[in-house]
Amino acid sequence: MVLAGAAMLLLGLYVVFRFREQRFVPTSTRRWSASWSILLRGSALVRRSRPILLMFAATFLVNGAAVAFGRLQVLRLVDLGLPRDPVAWLTVLGILTLLLGAAALRVVQARIDDVRTALRGYAIACAAGAFGAVGLAGAPEVVSGSAAVLLVMGIALPLTRTIGTIWVNRQTSGDVRATVHSFLAQAEYLGEIVCGFAIAAIALLAGMSVALAASGALFAITVLIVQRLGRPSP
Repeated sequence: MVLAGAAMLLLGLYVVFRFREQRFVPTSTRRWSASWSILLRGSALVRRSRPILLMFAATFLVNGAAVAFGRLQVLRLVDLGLPRDPVAWLTVLGILTLLLGAAALRVVQARIDDVRTALRGYAIACAAGAFGAVGLAGAPEVVSGSAAVLLVMGIALPLTRTIGTIWVNRQTSGDVRATVHSFLAQAEYLGEIVCGFAIAAIALLAGMSVALAASGALFAITVLIVQRLGRPSP
């Protein structure tokens, strides 16, 4: 833990000295009034834009399913019978998750410029999350359960977060872009809170397997939302 903290500190120092602001222009207007104006225009853009609202709904569901899955996966793997040294197993699984996520992002990177292709990738990632969550719920042993974890944490989560962020970025412009991204983050956090509590209640009342299946259902519902997102607006 100490080494991990030291590595994060060094990374932060690297960012401070390496990524310096080059084109910062101080505002000459009233800061509070300018901020309030940006907030109003950003919220108005979100209310008027059906595609952005649908992406917010998708983000709400995906992150709610992902955070619940992330809390339950270790408990499920323990129930399936982790080896004698579970820390080593979970560490290797975490490293494989990062490598798989990097490879998946590399594959879609060249195709993410096209809107339809990006949304198709988002839908495929959600489908992988649904299969992974349901697969972990019904896994008979720890190897297949770990493969299901890789589907969710290595493919579904990094792809949906990256594609969703880039997609919203391209739907906005000017000084309201950061505000819309802030709203997107709030949708993510709200999904983690609401869906996380709901799936925790399901786990308490109906068992872990049913809760994991509920996470898969949230991923599956998101696929339907993304399909609507790909249709042209009237």
